Amino acid sequence: MTTSDFIGGAERPRTVRDLQARFRSYDYKSEEMIPKGNQAKALLRLLDVYEEAGLLPCGQPAALCHVCRHKQACWSAAKADARRRPRQRDREDDENGCVPLPWVGPHYARGGVLVLGINPNIAGRDYTDLLIEHSNTWNQYIESFRHGKRAVGRSRFGFAAMRSAAALVDTLHGRPPRLREPKELVETLLCTARLQAVKCMPRVPNSKPYREMWEHCPSLLLGEELNVLRPGILLALGDDPRSAVERLSGFEPLRARALGSPVGRMRGRGWVADVYTLPHPRAGKVEVEESFVRSLRTRIASG
Repeated sequence: MTTSDFIGGAERPRTVRDLQARFRSYDYKSEEMIPKGNQAKALLRLLDVYEEAGLLPCGQPAALCHVCRHKQACWSAAKADARRRPRQRDREDDENGCVPLPWVGPHYARGGVLVLGINPNIAGRDYTDLLIEHSNTWNQYIESFRHGKRAVGRSRFGFAAMRSAAALVDTLHGRPPRLREPKELVETLLCTARLQAVKCMPRVPNSKPYREMWEHCPSLLLGEELNVLRPGILLALGDDPRSAVERLSGFEPLRARALGSPVGRMRGRGWVADVYTLPHPRAGKVEVEESFVRSLRTRIASG
């Protein structure tokens, strides 16, 4: 492929200054939304991972259904659902369907808590771009938490995921795990990271990935993403994300005897993480989060 194949697309950021300029160009006005320090460096390293995997051809974000090495296997039976690369004259849409840059909180540090979800839940007609996960986090999750809301529309994914993640942050810092209300979860979002096991977002309800995507996507990217972020705790939400982790090189299963116990241990290049799993909030109930926190308390109290 040549650069001319992607006329109109802005090249991926390669320096911290470039990254900050990209965020500002996407109308991120508040300085708290602009990546700095270790956060910015981690995002740039993740972009390196995606470029090395061929997902940023010539440094340009482009629709995954056109550039991913597994595009034929994953999309051949569902061409109508693909977020296609538009015609070159549609310059404003060049990034639609590209790999999304994961959320890495500004206070996230190596050894922290990382949440693994399914894929970005995007409505069929919604535009997607390189920073869609950051837009979702700042404009939906954080905004709703600051207003005391437990759901974005009808989705309680952010609240449920961060409520469980906050309890795990407590364990890292030697605090008794507790259930939090929405306004308390802003800081949890700021100090955690979130990966999606599948990057593609089909134009179907809930952007549900096709089975072929589960077969190919995690092995392509997830291990290297984890090597960049080096978590101390990994929380997989749902059976498919859990299976994705279990198939990675470096995963060691453990005999979990309670909901609040790790189901495995993941080893990467210079890091080790305990792996916990919970039902995906879409399928789970509030009682699951409450039981999880109680189980964490019991396990810590028993030593």
